Amino acid sequence: MILNSGNPAWPHTLKPVPEYPALDQALECDCLVVGGGMSGAILAYKLTEQRIDTILIDKRKIGGGSSAANTGLLQYSNDKTLTSMIHTFGEDIAVTFYQYCEQSVYQLKELCSKLSASPEFIPRSSLYFASNENDAEMLQKEYQTLRKYGFKVDYWNQATIAKKVVFTMGYETQDMKKDRNAVINISYAILTNPVEDFLDWHERCLIWETARPYLYMRTTPDNRIIAGGLDEAPPPAEKREGRILHQSEVLLNEIRKLFPRYSRLETDYAWASIFGTTHDGMPMIGTHPGYPNCYFIEAYGGNGTVCCMVAANLLTDELRGRPRPELNMFSLQRSSKPSPSNSLTIH
Repeated sequence: MILNSGNPAWPHTLKPVPEYPALDQALECDCLVVGGGMSGAILAYKLTEQRIDTILIDKRKIGGGSSAANTGLLQYSNDKTLTSMIHTFGEDIAVTFYQYCEQSVYQLKELCSKLSASPEFIPRSSLYFASNENDAEMLQKEYQTLRKYGFKVDYWNQATIAKKVVFTMGYETQDMKKDRNAVINISYAILTNPVEDFLDWHERCLIWETARPYLYMRTTPDNRIIAGGLDEAPPPAEKREGRILHQSEVLLNEIRKLFPRYSRLETDYAWASIFGTTHDGMPMIGTHPGYPNCYFIEAYGGNGTVCCMVAANLLTDELRGRPRPELNMFSLQRSSKPSPSNSLTIH
């Protein structure tokens, strides 16, 4: 599977890029982690913290697959709203999932503080805006749902905005087995040249929208803008470079529309990457009947890194002999459609 194409931005942020030796001898361990992307790295870290003898392997360079195309936007909110999750899975499962995601954001921050190389984890507020007037009611209901369950959010209507002026994993598993709940697309992203300031960008917050597929963007410490989205079915290989050029220009124009003062903004890096989601909006974590003694982390969706931490927490306990029944809600065998009682259906 061709995961990435174009010119990803991450390699320029870490020099020299760490190199790891090829496996040239027979080794034994208690847990073998296959895949050195975000899921594998976080899980291996958690397992070794618990003194579980762990080996991680990858056919590419570590972090060279889909994780290399990650745009670094982390939040507890997911592609599917909490309100919609409740309608699909019921209150207990939906709220628990969102709470796990919230906890995992803080755990990722704590993990970053322990690393020798600074990953520049910078807390930002997050602005979720309505792409059109018809989405405003949905956003207000989501605000009320989040507040009801203790999540700290604010709702800005048109009057409020006028007063304040506001501006906003491994997918190759599908080559190994096909999950009926998985949807594989291609997503595009750009990294711009630096801008002089962000005076028009409220708190330099993370920005995303209600449209599907959605546009999202954030700022970088060196005053650049990363924007992504425009998800679509993967084009033929011979047309991919052309689509990158076209879609990067679309993304650049979307930034200019939100921030007119960046009219001279240019693209320094543009890339495309395979991007997976699920039909029901939840990641897939756990076992599969066709692969005895195996677990899977398929943190598909825009909040993949946060869901990787959720998976690492659950599977670390599971592998230590502490059962985590919560894994049922992330079952790879679950139905992608809600049952009439809003409960999770396991086959």
